[in-house]
Amino acid sequence: MIAQSFFTEERNVLEMLRQKVRYMQSQQRRSYDRSFFKNMPDEVPVQLSIGTRVTARLRHPQDGLFTGVIQALDGANAQYRVSFDKPGLETQSVPDYEVRAIEPVDTVPTASFARAGSARPSLFNTPPRFSLPELRSPLANDPLMSAGTPAKSELRLLDQTGVVNGYSIKFLLHVVRLNKILLVKRERVSRLESMNSEAERAQLYGQPLTDEFQRRYAQLVLQLEGINSQLRETTTDVQQCCQQLMPENGLVPAVLPTHMKTLCDEEAGRQVSAALTGRSQRAQPVTSDSDVLQLITRLTSLLLQVKNFADAEMNPFELSSLEETMREIRESLRPEHLADFQDQVQVHLQHVQTGLTQRWNSRPGRRPPAPSPGRH
Repeated sequence: MIAQSFFTEERNVLEMLRQKVRYMQSQQRRSYDRSFFKNMPDEVPVQLSIGTRVTARLRHPQDGLFTGVIQALDGANAQYRVSFDKPGLETQSVPDYEVRAIEPVDTVPTASFARAGSARPSLFNTPPRFSLPELRSPLANDPLMSAGTPAKSELRLLDQTGVVNGYSIKFLLHVVRLNKILLVKRERVSRLESMNSEAERAQLYGQPLTDEFQRRYAQLVLQLEGINSQLRETTTDVQQCCQQLMPENGLVPAVLPTHMKTLCDEEAGRQVSAALTGRSQRAQPVTSDSDVLQLITRLTSLLLQVKNFADAEMNPFELSSLEETMREIRESLRPEHLADFQDQVQVHLQHVQTGLTQRWNSRPGRRPPAPSPGRH
């Protein structure tokens, strides 16, 4: 008969090993004494990143193995927030040792953390933790609503001033993060399309949408909003790195959207100030409402941006400054004026954006965008 103390001791040893792996995954320390690696495996897996499809063991409300997608990380409690595919399970917190990725994950040699003489791994693809300051998404503090994109702190073990195959590591990090954000967005858009089809079928048969469906739909829309925000930020980072590479290749650098917006904002401010000065000198009425003047300035900047984009051959990425300006205007308006703005300004600007994008895609040498794959 095996004593209960034996099982207790084995469980304590197992929990200690798990905690060591968590320390290494979190990179709270860069190196450890050799005694730290006693009874440790030769390699440890990297922490699962947000958006990873997994199989998780649930105890309640149902007992069994279920598939889902990681929505958030809870490092303080060593748990993952998993959104399960099976209806009714919703999003659950699951201990990390009861979650397994469906696809193989990267591993890191434990010897690379040895304090004496061992080199660091070339790539340690550690996923984001929501406590890190690099995540600026407003949803980052909500584990249920988190959009699930890689943080800029990934691959922190690399020296970002280094160079690999002629490219700076900083540039490569931005490209990797951009690729991961696009993968996550693709999965979210696919899920949104599926929910749209489900809603259309329900409407066709006169069936009401459940509160659970509406909650999941709203959550998905908020996730996509956060993903788009980080996508714009990361795309700008990649574009800035490309600016540094372009002179070496004899290419003419493009105008960054943020730079174009700044120039138009400054010019709009000068034009509005000049107009106010002229009206004052002619004794014509001039508004002193700062909110109205700010709205006029932003609308003027919007027109200047459209003019610049129409005069020059801007790529679709550079048109993102229009979206940013329209977002600023929407946030500054009172709720009762939003409908007027959407009908009188936003709709027409979207037509302009579509036309400029089509003109860019129809340029000689440009391939038309690939058609979306059909659903099976």
